[in-house]
Amino acid sequence: MSLPFCGPGNTPLHYAVAGGFYFIVDLFVQNGANVSIKGAGGCPPLTFAALRGLTYIGKYLLDNGAEIEQRADREETALMWASKRGHLPMVKFLLDKVG
Repeated sequence: MSLPFCGPGNTPLHYAVAGGFYFIVDLFVQNGANVSIKGAGGCPPLTFAALRGLTYIGKYLLDNGAEIEQRADREETALMWASKRGHLPMVKFLLDKVG
């Protein structure tokens, strides 16, 4: 998995999101995982979904309380990362949620 923020501080939820494992993400969330917890680089799980263009997981996280404008340590939002990575469907989805 090539993510800029892999390392200490990430939770199993971060890695499940980054891997696109919807059912595991659901299992963690249904058992109390914090959908806005910051991991390596201060990135919340939504940022990991944006980095990979995983709109379906981004939607799930937002539906379960993730903060759409939460910023990482370097002040980037999930929308900024989706834009940087060229994940147009994710960009459109996040813009619709923000606006």
